[in-house]
Amino acid sequence: MVGRNIETLGDYFLYGCSSLASIDLSPLSQVRQVGDCFLHECSRLKAIDLSPLSRVTYVGNYFLCGCSNLRSIDLLPFSQVTQVGNYFLYGCSSLASIDLSPLSQVTQVGDYFLVECIGLQNIRIGQKLYDLLGQQSFEQQPFFKEFSKDNIAVDLS
Repeated sequence: MVGRNIETLGDYFLYGCSSLASIDLSPLSQVRQVGDCFLHECSRLKAIDLSPLSRVTYVGNYFLCGCSNLRSIDLLPFSQVTQVGNYFLYGCSSLASIDLSPLSQVTQVGDYFLVECIGLQNIRIGQKLYDLLGQQSFEQQPFFKEFSKDNIAVDLS
């Protein structure tokens, strides 16, 4: 059992738990920082409820990286996040659509954001994050190389 007063979730939280199909994050409601490799390579995970993580302001590298069966994710609880590390949702190849507009407070994005998400057909993104991603080179941020502009809806609010 994870303690309810934890504010920083360290690196490698349930790293490589390939047989994990679901998880209850409710004991993590006080967490403000998520370390590297959060649920990395949890390939059986199909959905995740991030609502207990509504206080998070920092997301480390490899967040849900390699969760190849993840079909849906609601990022609304991440409305306070200001920094996203490298390889955010990297290799989540079963995601068909994603709404990134809740990430409106983000001022720093790591490299390889949403790379290898080959199933993505529709992306909703806020103007601020869209511009932030556009400031990085294609080597650092292949986001615009991987996704057609026709599949990206920019929310101008």
